[in-house]
Amino acid sequence: MTTDYRYLYANPAHASTLKRRQIEIVGRHVAEFMPGSHFEDFTRTRLDRCFAGEMLSFNFSYRPWGRDGSACCTMTPFAGNDGRVVGAVVLIRRKQETCRKIAA
Repeated sequence: MTTDYRYLYANPAHASTLKRRQIEIVGRHVAEFMPGSHFEDFTRTRLDRCFAGEMLSFNFSYRPWGRDGSACCTMTPFAGNDGRVVGAVVLIRRKQETCRKIAA
């Protein structure tokens, strides 16, 4: 995810979840794939914290996407060659147990 909230990459599993091809996701704003005000109410603040250098791990429900269940999200700052944060690596996985920070 770039600091302007656009997909730099989407793996095949995420593309399948969004019912899109990977190429249809890259370059698009993350809010385009979220219901209603979810991006402004929930996601933007967390991405901004990550872009400021904080690693975050949290659980969330993905019922708004038409499925029943919960997932764990880990956001890790991604730094460029100069050490400046240029984006975030966002890992979403089905919640098997409590969400724990993982090595990126």
